[in-house]
Amino acid sequence: MAPKDIRKRFLDLDLSEASLARELTVSKQTISAAIHGALRTPWVRRAIAERLGMTYRGMWGEDDPGTARGTFHRASSPASHDASINDAPADG
Repeated sequence: MAPKDIRKRFLDLDLSEASLARELTVSKQTISAAIHGALRTPWVRRAIAERLGMTYRGMWGEDDPGTARGTFHRASSPASHDASINDAPADG
């Protein structure tokens, strides 16, 4: 889908790129870059498609890369990774 068509869909649904950016805790520039194809991060592209009521394929013209290996989720924060490492039992 062309960027102008994506922007029209935002308008038709009375949504803004800025409001979606706030929901996803990313910058408006991140949303704009995804819409224009400069950013191809799957979870961002998936969120845009879902919020606009479309499938990943319908929006971006390709299969969702996360579906080949199961569900793809946004990575958790480094702090949560540290906690899981620190909670692991010590060897020996």
